[in-house]
Amino acid sequence: MEKNLNNIDLFALMGRENGSLVYDGPEGSIVQDAEKSTFLTDILDGDALCRILRPLAPGKVHTVVVKSRSAQQAVSTAFGLGGKDFCTQWVYAQDEPPAVPAFDIRPLELCHAKQAAAHYHLFEDAGPYITSRIAAGRMWGLFDGGRLAGFAGTHPEGSMGLLEVFPEFRRRGYGLALEQYLIAWHLSRGWTPFSHVIDGNEASICLQKKAGMVCAGLPTIWLY
Repeated sequence: MEKNLNNIDLFALMGRENGSLVYDGPEGSIVQDAEKSTFLTDILDGDALCRILRPLAPGKVHTVVVKSRSAQQAVSTAFGLGGKDFCTQWVYAQDEPPAVPAFDIRPLELCHAKQAAAHYHLFEDAGPYITSRIAAGRMWGLFDGGRLAGFAGTHPEGSMGLLEVFPEFRRRGYGLALEQYLIAWHLSRGWTPFSHVIDGNEASICLQKKAGMVCAGLPTIWLY
């Protein structure tokens, strides 16, 4: 498997999030997460992907991340995955980290979980998810005068996200600072920073561009 902007997420899951390369062939590759619940793949042909994926997933498939509409349609039908999020993948392709403003950014603690969850709306009940990411050491907060003003982190497959700035602290550059902090944190470990942005989230797309991220050519589609 040759690394490129479109499959950075596969390499991240396999290399730093303890995932496994379960297929690598002429059609493309498939990586499975450590919990055996999620597959990421860059196989574009839907019929070929389903043929390869079936013996790899004899039980129920919970989540598959694909890179084409052909793969999305075939996998949704074959595995009964009705939920879907169409995203773009953004990658920081530079070697030098961005300059991070001298704000008070530090790891979140479990005592911050309830407050952070109240401001994160990707899930109906974000509490357990936020708590798990804090416990994993993968969430950071920006503090203004000792008060939590916003936060960001990484998802289990390695993408940057979970970025929220509380309404009373917006328009101060805090969102960009959190993104830049995460980019620098990844680069200091030799990792390529990337994010998945749901289609239509223009504010996040603008933030990616400001932070120096570039958009991969293929879509990233989450099926669940």
